[in-house]
Amino acid sequence: MDISYVVMTHKDPHQVRRLISRLQHPQSYFYVHVDAAVPIEPFKEALQDLRNVHFIDNRVEVAWGSWRGVAMELKGIECALIDGRSGFCMLISGQDYPIKHPDMLRATLEANPDKLFINSVPMEELWDDYYIRVSHYNYGYREPNRFFLHFPSIFRRDFYRLRTLEHIGKLLLLKRELRVLGQIFIPRKFPSKFKAYGGSAWWALPLEFLKKLMKVHHENPSFYAYQKYSLGPDEIYFQALVTHLNGEKRLLNRLTYDNWEREGVQLPVSFSENSDLDLLLAQPEFIARKFEPDSPILDALDEAIGFEPWNGN
Repeated sequence: MDISYVVMTHKDPHQVRRLISRLQHPQSYFYVHVDAAVPIEPFKEALQDLRNVHFIDNRVEVAWGSWRGVAMELKGIECALIDGRSGFCMLISGQDYPIKHPDMLRATLEANPDKLFINSVPMEELWDDYYIRVSHYNYGYREPNRFFLHFPSIFRRDFYRLRTLEHIGKLLLLKRELRVLGQIFIPRKFPSKFKAYGGSAWWALPLEFLKKLMKVHHENPSFYAYQKYSLGPDEIYFQALVTHLNGEKRLLNRLTYDNWEREGVQLPVSFSENSDLDLLLAQPEFIARKFEPDSPILDALDEAIGFEPWNGN
């Protein structure tokens, strides 16, 4: 079975090399998207001798939680389909790492060739402020730290708050987003054709299913355009299309583990402590995120999984 990994990355090319090296298999293919904000040459140099690595053209600059993440994922899917891949397509990041041997992941996918490995539940069950994600206009920025400015239309009660005026003022005066002046008069509502479902941004889906998903995507350009002002559409768009095709079923089938529950640290957790090893090995998922480059826990995972010690090659 083919496994086509869409790898999104923006830093540490040698960490990406280590990840892809661990996932190497004659039927594994890697579609690497390097964020347009950084040079691609160091990544090409680091990965040049690895098998089945393809770099995605027409790169986009991805701000956290913005629609450009969806654009990047769609590019990766299209590359795998154009190349005639079968089996599964799986989204991972350059800061991921296996927490079980990749042969176990492959065996699970082979045993479930039609299963949709994605988390998808009604949005109101996930986020207390879900309405902000879909009924406000959201503008995301990546410098100096990731942040969003958002506002509803003038016809919503929550428009008449000091915070709304502050956000609109910053968008107009600091960011020169003059389109805001028109948007405040246009109510924003989740398109009725699709259901408001959401979940983890990380998924693995059969490519035969993704052919159908891409058809829905191309037939509904207005829904894709709607995502431009959603907050975290990479946690909404694919879930909505999956629900449209698969029916209103709760799906809790993830293969990637991340931790958003630890207090006192930037989330999601960057696993690094020795105490994290037992936590990671106890998870039912096969890949975890995120890790910092050359963290000692990577060597500990290698030993636990049964990899040869990493020597950089």
